[in-house]
Amino acid sequence: MSRRPKHCKFISYLAIVIGGFILAMVIKVALTVILLPDLDWYVDNDPTSTAMMRFNGDGDTTHIDWVPLSEISPNLVRAVLLSEDVTFFKHKGVDWDEFKASVKQNLKRKEFYRGGSTITMQVARNLFLSPGKNPLRKVEEMIIARKLERHLTKRRILEIYLNIAEWGHGIYGIESAAEYHFSVPARQLTVEQSCALAAILPSPRKWSPKEPSDYVQSRILRLHNMFYSFPLKIPGGFTEEDSLDFNQ
Repeated sequence: MSRRPKHCKFISYLAIVIGGFILAMVIKVALTVILLPDLDWYVDNDPTSTAMMRFNGDGDTTHIDWVPLSEISPNLVRAVLLSEDVTFFKHKGVDWDEFKASVKQNLKRKEFYRGGSTITMQVARNLFLSPGKNPLRKVEEMIIARKLERHLTKRRILEIYLNIAEWGHGIYGIESAAEYHFSVPARQLTVEQSCALAAILPSPRKWSPKEPSDYVQSRILRLHNMFYSFPLKIPGGFTEEDSLDFNQ
């Protein structure tokens, strides 16, 4: 009986290793989803801490000064949507066009440069996951985001995002951010202040809205220009009675 060539054995071992790795990833994602808390709880309850806060060591020491969406300046809401997710009210948790564009850019740069996360995916990451950048974490984000969209309204998801996002070292929630950076409540944020706050969201521990670097300043100016020119409507506005159209 002839013996198998060494290269065939190597290929077999490699296939087993790769198969085991893929299986481990599938199990990891499945466990993450299975062990999620009841998402219906977030319909009427406000989280007091998040996985991201605990990862940063702020879970037990930081208080979120929660404000409803109706008490947040429309200027800030618009600036954040323009900065983070202009198709928020159109997708179902994942913006597939943005995701494909991010994959192409990351492959071109040969690094994980562009995340392509929607606001819902960021809520999923902040509430339940770690800040690591890798394909597995992105898959978890996408699956949880789809589940969030089935349990919560868009307005509730947006309210949660604005209240749990980090806006500076240890500063969580837009009310604390507005008071810390500009000494005003969230409902009084101006267009300029809102654009500055939205501009730092990708890296709030490195960037400052009050003393922006040249790069951050360019982001602020870009958002400011888009603020009055980009068509964006929030269905239903902030109350049941009116519809908030920023282009009127």
